[in-house]
Amino acid sequence: MLPIVNARGVPGCAGALARGADGARYLVSCYHVLYGHGATSGDPVFAMDESTGRRRYVELGCTVRGFIGHVDGGNVDGQTHASFVDCAIVTLDKATELPPVLRDTLHAMACPDGVGHAERGSRAFKDGWISGRTEGVVVDTAHYERPFFEDGQRDSPGQILIQSLEDERAFSVAGESGSAVFDERRRLVGFLWACNAAGESIAFPAQAALRQLGVTVESTYGRGGDER
Repeated sequence: MLPIVNARGVPGCAGALARGADGARYLVSCYHVLYGHGATSGDPVFAMDESTGRRRYVELGCTVRGFIGHVDGGNVDGQTHASFVDCAIVTLDKATELPPVLRDTLHAMACPDGVGHAERGSRAFKDGWISGRTEGVVVDTAHYERPFFEDGQRDSPGQILIQSLEDERAFSVAGESGSAVFDERRRLVGFLWACNAAGESIAFPAQAALRQLGVTVESTYGRGGDER
């Protein structure tokens, strides 16, 4: 997880390190983070670095493309269904110019064990730049929401719904959209993008988003990962 901000000041997180078919390296985040408040493709994206005790913004690269809407969510719990995704990618054109602490963060973002499907009843965890590491349980893999975005409400089927395992601590908080969700096998299963009125966290499925973006996550630094 890497805290980022787009060219219009919208904060969020980059959740995974990925590569395209041409070998180019990207970071995966949410569409509403990278394109929020009128930002467009080609706009710069900045990492937020607080390692010196003061926040500074370091350019990573630029927004390339994204998608917000319905895609084929694949087979979940024996049924084929549509899933809503809110995904986008940013280049790493400035990666060689990043300070060492941010380069170390990128190195740590390679997925431990590839990509998988969330399973109802399984444990999940995420690392957030505000709330830190939290653990939860997947209570639904075909959850439906109808949240408000800048352009109005959107039907959002096929979502992963996660409850925190701690009574006094939410699984995620505002500002952590784009954070990666991992299962108990350390596979990437989703990307956070919202919380509901009950305080539960909502993630769109990672495999559906990665297919839509045309990228594959790295399972070790510098090598493409597989989808399982």
